[in-house]
Amino acid sequence: AERFPFSVSKRHGESLITNKADKAAAGVDARGGASTTDRWQAYVAAFSKRYQLTEAQSDATASVLQEVRTQADRLARSMQDEVARYQAEGLQDEARRRREVYHLDLNDLFEGFKSRLNSLLTTAQQQTPNAP
Repeated sequence: AERFPFSVSKRHGESLITNKADKAAAGVDARGGASTTDRWQAYVAAFSKRYQLTEAQSDATASVLQEVRTQADRLARSMQDEVARYQAEGLQDEARRRREVYHLDLNDLFEGFKSRLNSLLTTAQQQTPNAP
């Protein structure tokens, strides 16, 4: 199964792309030069190219992307607020753990995102080599 192309690093919970295929699909280097939602846009572009989506499918993927971007933004704001509160209280371990939970939540969101995109494919598109 394809995994979210980012993992929690030991340094401050940064997002890092962890495998070469995802690096190529996302178009960023391992230092994570783009935001998460930019990477998701790159994933959509690679997905669209791989499966040669119809106009209707492309419109649907754009809608799904916008929805998950909104959810990701909400997750980020919540995490930032909680981390700031923990840091103000001197609870560095709690702040680090909250960042880790955030990345796990992003992973879950990405898995749902991929599932929703895959559900838009026709039977013929699903038979494309390297299809999920």
